[in-house]
Amino acid sequence: MDFLNQDLQAQAYPEILRSNLGAVVLQLKRLGIDDMVHFDFMDPPAPESLMRALEMLNYIGALDDEGNLTEEGKMMAGFPLHPQLAKMLTVSPKYKCSNEVLSYVHLTHPSFYNLIFSLLGLSPCYQHQIVSSVLKRHRRSQMKPGAVFNI
Repeated sequence: MDFLNQDLQAQAYPEILRSNLGAVVLQLKRLGIDDMVHFDFMDPPAPESLMRALEMLNYIGALDDEGNLTEEGKMMAGFPLHPQLAKMLTVSPKYKCSNEVLSYVHLTHPSFYNLIFSLLGLSPCYQHQIVSSVLKRHRRSQMKPGAVFNI
């Protein structure tokens, strides 16, 4: 067991130092916390990471040029997803591709559907039918070139 002490780090870096902070910044903005540099994080992220998150949120329309949450940003903050995926969901009706975006979100983030199902109070049997139908549709669309997404 001596190899464990040699090959592994004594401590792992905190998750907040390793991850994209877009979702964290969006939720803090939604809660009305505007000064994230002085926010009392247990392990404060690098200021550069916060700046990248703010720039990304501004780019996708969640924040305006002054750093305030937009109406679209408030809607995106309501989804338990990365801001980019929430943006896809909010604009998908405009491009008439909501079914495809929901299929993609389900395949990449199954926990999102679990949350929706629990909020709707659907029984496990009905949940299984919905998920099976989404997966069958996705498999059929993969057989046709370019049919997964309506672009």
